[in-house]
Amino acid sequence: MFNVTYADRDGNIFYAYNGAVPIRNEQFDWTRTVDGSDPDTQWKGIHSFEDLPQVLNPQSGYVQNCNCSPYVTTDSGNPQRKNFPKYMVRDWDVDKRRSKLARELLSNAEKVSFDWYQQLCFDPTLYWPRIETANWQRDFKQLEKTDPEIAAKLKPYIEALVNWDGKADKNSKVALLCISWYEELYGTSQSERIKSEYQGNAREQLIALGRVARRLKELHGDWQLPWGEVHRLQRTAYSADTMEAGVSLLPFAASQPCAGAPGPLGVVFTIYSTPSVPLLRPQRFAVVGCSYMSAIAFGKDRVRAVSLVPFGASGSPRSPHFRDQADLLANQKFKQAWFYEEDVKKAARQSYHPGEKTKATRETK
Repeated sequence: MFNVTYADRDGNIFYAYNGAVPIRNEQFDWTRTVDGSDPDTQWKGIHSFEDLPQVLNPQSGYVQNCNCSPYVTTDSGNPQRKNFPKYMVRDWDVDKRRSKLARELLSNAEKVSFDWYQQLCFDPTLYWPRIETANWQRDFKQLEKTDPEIAAKLKPYIEALVNWDGKADKNSKVALLCISWYEELYGTSQSERIKSEYQGNAREQLIALGRVARRLKELHGDWQLPWGEVHRLQRTAYSADTMEAGVSLLPFAASQPCAGAPGPLGVVFTIYSTPSVPLLRPQRFAVVGCSYMSAIAFGKDRVRAVSLVPFGASGSPRSPHFRDQADLLANQKFKQAWFYEEDVKKAARQSYHPGEKTKATRETK
């Protein structure tokens, strides 16, 4: 499946849960293995595009998808599961924190502008701490009654979390604690399911917060470091995958502060980073997350567009475009994306026509 969104200058917006979906016999449970020798399990063709879940110009005024079910694309006007075969959407009940936050931010938007959308792409608001704050306060009050000595030790951490604005920006002195606590409770996978040892055990969850704070003190000397001092951007060369890149990252090489957080916490500006390694590499380096980013405004007469390719468009460290966009990512800004031919020519540093000899081809002869 491939989520597709569309917009045009006439104000139309559209979402489609797109893919080549086979037509199947609904008497079978297609979430399980079926008997391939049974003729009734054979495909009956491919569903047409019109059969797929889609949303056109919903009353809410927006569409979004953050790897969620198509049935939670927007606030009103969503496709209804009852209108589609059960086998068509395997992730029908998936509504992750990122999707919930996206719908909240979009539905509450008042003064929407091109600049606002650019800022939204880098929004560091975390959904998890905001929806859990009341639970933390309630559970902490209970701990004060049952175990005041432990509660007294945890009080500075709880107060910091409760009084925080919930944003994982570069200057936040609480983001490090919050994200580290989340990873202790939920792990570092894409799952949003709490670990079994903490499930339904508020006391152990709070005690884990204290352990995390002590661990951060050992790693960094303080649990209240600005997030950008720990969360860093550094590009490595000739790394085939994220595992190889993670090994190549160096704590003393040039790097830049980075906002954002792992997706499972519920955040627009999604960044996944390497774990801290005591003594060797206490910093966390961004390795996965936002890739090509763009904001586009379809005007009646002109299209305006900005874009960003994290680090740069070239994989060669000798190229000036190897990391020329890293500053943009670190400072949460876009570059112009030229759409019209005259704008491309005006901004071009060098032009080439097929058949012409470039400087590079002349030097090789």
